[in-house]
Amino acid sequence: GVCGWCNVEKRCTAVNSSCSNVISVNPAGGQTYLDVCPSLLNGSYLLPVAVNRPLVLNTKNLPQQLPGYQYICSLQLPSTVISLTTIYTGNTSISCQYTAAKISFPVGTSAMVADISLIWTNSGTVMYPIDPLGVIQVTLYSCSAFSV
Repeated sequence: GVCGWCNVEKRCTAVNSSCSNVISVNPAGGQTYLDVCPSLLNGSYLLPVAVNRPLVLNTKNLPQQLPGYQYICSLQLPSTVISLTTIYTGNTSISCQYTAAKISFPVGTSAMVADISLIWTNSGTVMYPIDPLGVIQVTLYSCSAFSV
């Protein structure tokens, strides 16, 4: 069906639904919702846990932050979820601001894989997940585990 991106509600939807400021697709021109809807692109990322550094995620069609709204990167670890603030770097990427954290690795390991997602929120009361195109994973590793 015909669909588009609701710019205020921050979601993909059918164009004929009640939606504010919809950006519609042109199926006759070969467009799909992937051409207008924001999404995270496939990727594998490496992140040392004891280092403060940005984690830049590749995106597509990411709208600018509006006043009162922000993006949050959500890092899902086996035992906890870490929310990371972001810096909007343009519609093709966003920078998740990782701060060195005490992360427990399974015994005998120095790395683990975690899923990461991107959320558009108005100070936490309303959350709109940005759809991923595939699995987006981060490999967290401990440099100190390699030094014996």
